[in-house]
Amino acid sequence: VTLFISSTFVEGARLGLVAAWLFEESNGKIVKDIVGGYDGEIKGAPKWVANGKFGRALQFPGKGDSYVRIDHNDVFNSDPYTFM
Repeated sequence: VTLFISSTFVEGARLGLVAAWLFEESNGKIVKDIVGGYDGEIKGAPKWVANGKFGRALQFPGKGDSYVRIDHNDVFNSDPYTFM
C-alpha cells in the first residue's frame, strides 16, 4: 500500500484557515505549516518524492509506523487526529 499526501494552497482560502502543510520540503524530518506555524514532525520512514499530485509529497511505506505528528493546540478545535 502506498499513500501519497500532498496539498496545494489557494491564496484566497486563507480566511479561517489555521494551518496548511504543503509537503514541499523535499528532505528532513519537519513538515512546515505555512499559515500558523504548527509544523509537523515526521516519524518513521516515509520517503520524500517529487511526483506527488501537486508537487512534492511524502510516500508512506504502508506499515502503519510512519506518520506526521502535529502537537495539540486549542486552535485546531478538534479531537486528536493523525495524518497517515
